[in-house]
Amino acid sequence: MLNDLVSDNIPALAPSDTGAKALQIMDDFRVSHLPVVSGTEYIGLVSDNDIYGISDDEPVSQCRLVAPQPYALDSQHIFEALTIMSQQKLSLLPVLSAKSKAYLGVITETQLLRGLAQATSADMQGGIIEIVTTPVNYSPAQVAAIVESNDMKIMSLFAKTTTAGMEVLLKLNGHDTSAVIQGLERYGYRIKSVFEGDGKYNDLMEERYGALMSYLNV
Repeated sequence: MLNDLVSDNIPALAPSDTGAKALQIMDDFRVSHLPVVSGTEYIGLVSDNDIYGISDDEPVSQCRLVAPQPYALDSQHIFEALTIMSQQKLSLLPVLSAKSKAYLGVITETQLLRGLAQATSADMQGGIIEIVTTPVNYSPAQVAAIVESNDMKIMSLFAKTTTAGMEVLLKLNGHDTSAVIQGLERYGYRIKSVFEGDGKYNDLMEERYGALMSYLNV
């Protein structure tokens, strides 16, 4: 759930705060959005472009707010927050209490990436195998059985359909992937690439994250 990722380090704006103050906070924290909050009531999100439309001494209540009003509830999954931030191109996302709808804080892009790393086991050591098959022949249960029959576990799995067929990325809990590769090949899975060092895996995860962002923006 998102409540583990919420930060209150970035200050929210009061409706009476000036445009100059808002831009200074954005510059200090290197964000392009800030929540507007009255007490614990979330009013909306304002962007730097909207603040440029008012004078420095005017209150942010005079700004147009980001629409549709973006926020997530603390009970939601990180993938839901990812979708909202990607679709609306946000530098941060306000989080509200699922029970009271009170403002709790924000999730920044950095916090989102850290949460995704934990959710997808990207921060754990292990080997990576990319396989290619057809949508008809692809069976997650079969792939898992092959991996586990070689005394390893799948820590995360990503699958996507491409012009080449079905591409599947496996993150395993160990570095020696040779036995798993042999098992996959016996069942007709073509090995596209293998990474046994975490540096290459981090590069690959950055590529996959970019692809996911592009997909969510379609």
